[in-house]
Amino acid sequence: MVEEVVVDASVLVASFLDYEDKHVEALEYIRLLEAGDYLFHLPRLALVETLAAVNRRAQRRSPIYVLRAKAYFEQWQAEGKIAFYDMEESRARRAVDVALRDRLRGADAVYAALAEELGLELKTFDQEQSQRFQGRVSS
Repeated sequence: MVEEVVVDASVLVASFLDYEDKHVEALEYIRLLEAGDYLFHLPRLALVETLAAVNRRAQRRSPIYVLRAKAYFEQWQAEGKIAFYDMEESRARRAVDVALRDRLRGADAVYAALAEELGLELKTFDQEQSQRFQGRVSS
């Protein structure tokens, strides 16, 4: 059975960069995604946030890492393994409400609000987000 989850950029970035602290844990999420055990629900922001972070952190090797990450996103979307959600007005309002309620940073609130909207667990390696978000969260 497929488990549907919202995954934030901290997990995605760690999966693409082999020197990240949580790389091995992130790869397990990706392994399950590719095996068809997970369906990732992502705000479209995840694409921007992930590729920008990979580009910044990979430094000299960034073009290779960024191209690889982009290719994976395209493949996963084509295979129906990820679903993107645009920031519509109602989602923006919900993200603001979640940010204010749980004292989250802006981008963190977008992921948390999507998880809350869809009634799904949020997967994150961000400790602050994990501690503050009042919804279902795991790392």
